[in-house]
Amino acid sequence: MTSSFHHLSRSAALHISRKHCLRPAVSSVAPFRSYSSGFGGNHGFSTVTSNAPKDNGPVLSKADLAQIISAEHDLKMAESNRIIDTLLDTIVEAVSKEGTVSVAGFGKFFNKKLEARDYRNPSTGETVFKGDRKVPKFKAFTNFKDCVEGTKSVKK
Repeated sequence: MTSSFHHLSRSAALHISRKHCLRPAVSSVAPFRSYSSGFGGNHGFSTVTSNAPKDNGPVLSKADLAQIISAEHDLKMAESNRIIDTLLDTIVEAVSKEGTVSVAGFGKFFNKKLEARDYRNPSTGETVFKGDRKVPKFKAFTNFKDCVEGTKSVKK
């Protein structure tokens, strides 16, 4: 899909995006082989699972969002990308400075402070200390949850 689709209507752009731009997410947990010097029938290899995300259906990328915004608002792709970059940069900056970003009908981005504590390395059993830290969080509002659940329709 090229940037020449900016003249299309929103429904046409969404149709094209759903048909051509959406792609499957990373496949579900796949086996990972690592060498082991232990004895047994595994011939030196043990099978462990990776932390790959489960397949939750199609993934809408930043480029896909830019294409939809470009088609909906008759903008060039570069303009759509700048809008998305500004939005994301603003959210990251506000949340990283102890702030909260609340978008009505969608959800709220915030950070959560995790207290310092000891963790255990599952491979070696060694205890590792991790100091205080902040992790980003997102809480979906009821309207967003209802749309995902299918009990409420998404505004077009």
